[in-house]
Amino acid sequence: MEFGDRLYQLRRKQGLSQEKLADLLQVTRQSVSKWESGQAMPELSKLIQLADLFQVTLDELVRGEAGDKTARNVKNSRPRRQNGTYEYRSKAHIGRVPLVHVRFDAGGFGVARGIIAIGNVSVGIVSVGGISLGIISLGGLSAGLLLALGGIALGGLAFGGVAVGVIAAGAVSIAVYGWGSTVLAKELGYGLSVSARVAVGRSVAGEYTLTTEPGTEASQIIGFFLEHSRGFGRMLAEFLAGLLR
Repeated sequence: MEFGDRLYQLRRKQGLSQEKLADLLQVTRQSVSKWESGQAMPELSKLIQLADLFQVTLDELVRGEAGDKTARNVKNSRPRRQNGTYEYRSKAHIGRVPLVHVRFDAGGFGVARGIIAIGNVSVGIVSVGGISLGIISLGGLSAGLLLALGGIALGGLAFGGVAVGVIAAGAVSIAVYGWGSTVLAKELGYGLSVSARVAVGRSVAGEYTLTTEPGTEASQIIGFFLEHSRGFGRMLAEFLAGLLR
């Protein structure tokens, strides 16, 4: 039996159309059609994806050689290690995106793309990596639409050595509402050196300022924020005041 015939049978056994298989592999339907008709062969990376998808070995897929079923299942459950690359891609997908993609390259340029992405560079809804981009991100350089944690963090909520966000906390914080050693905030700021409309700290600059000393009580700081804050900043101050009651 030729490769194209084996691919056709495996696809039909899984109940996949040519279009659906093409979507999973991120190729065109015409490519799948050419593979099945024997006009072309997939590249190695696509053969590996096909073997993982249909839970067969490469030998069975390409040459039709039967292998030990138990050994094959163990092999397919393991991440791939090849040419300095560690990679795991879950069989479960949402659309064309794998649920989990883990990739690390020895050269430091492995890009993981998935709902949950972990790698040298990661892009996903939940993203963890040296450089991470996502809705929730954790990394050396982290950018998160909702939450970012990292050495350098940019996000709605940002926490890091250098934090930039709507609400940010870090050694250096640039935000609307900020906390840290050095804070540049549009509305409320608290820290050692602070510049904000409402600034509280050891060294302060702003429209309303409160210089703190080691004995300054938290209730006094929150009362100052309540007196001068507005909008969402006042909501934050009221929340903190509620915690003290």
